[in-house]
Amino acid sequence: MKYLPLTKSAELTKNYRRGGWITLIIGLLIFSLVSSLVIQIGSFFSDSFGILIQLYFYSLVILAIILYSKFVEKRDIQSLGISSKNFTKNYSFGAILGFVMIGATIIGNLIMQSISISINNNVNILYLILLLFGFCIQGFAEELLFKGYIMNTIASMSNMTIGIVINSVIFSLNHAINPNVTSIGLINIFLLGFLLSLIFFYSDNLYLVGALHSSWNFFIAILGLPVSGKIVNETIFRIKTIDSLSILNGGNFGLEGGLLATI
Repeated sequence: MKYLPLTKSAELTKNYRRGGWITLIIGLLIFSLVSSLVIQIGSFFSDSFGILIQLYFYSLVILAIILYSKFVEKRDIQSLGISSKNFTKNYSFGAILGFVMIGATIIGNLIMQSISISINNNVNILYLILLLFGFCIQGFAEELLFKGYIMNTIASMSNMTIGIVINSVIFSLNHAINPNVTSIGLINIFLLGFLLSLIFFYSDNLYLVGALHSSWNFFIAILGLPVSGKIVNETIFRIKTIDSLSILNGGNFGLEGGLLATI
């Protein structure tokens, strides 16, 4: 069987990373503990403020991954797919792609009349600005973990195809504990993870997939929809989902839980 070739960052991981599967597992345990701490910190505050706190504290996950990679595995950030080359172009393209993807899902739901949209008169612009930067941190942190670390590490020890599949499965299972999760939602998140993995494979740029992930989550949030089951209240719009068509709109889990997101 012919496997996908290693990317430049995966080759760097293969050539310079120290440690095997045990080192990978230990790293994942550490990152899981840091992520759990971030979630717990956010839960100590009110919903709106707690969400902001949680998003910004994802910077601890970023720091943990970079420090572990550098001092334990002895590899640099380039092996994680972090490159400043064409940063503006890659980040802008990822953000636009995320907007187009969520826009297509919204339009599909409007056509099927599974949602209705209204303006929120209590929108908080400052909160939304802070939310935007928070999602930039959170989206990058998740992509750094799943693509830069898990995908590249597994690919360097086996092959790129296995790295893409396994990291997509773990990405989906990571959302299994989110509120109101559904089986369709987990399938869709696997497909989204698989798509992001392919984009990372072809671009070899973490900023691009990080921007796409952040853009997807941010635009769902400002539409007043749940982001993987979590709701942000200070939004520009209010979208009401039709309960009888939850199989299309994802219901309380959010658009990721609907068939239109699958399509």
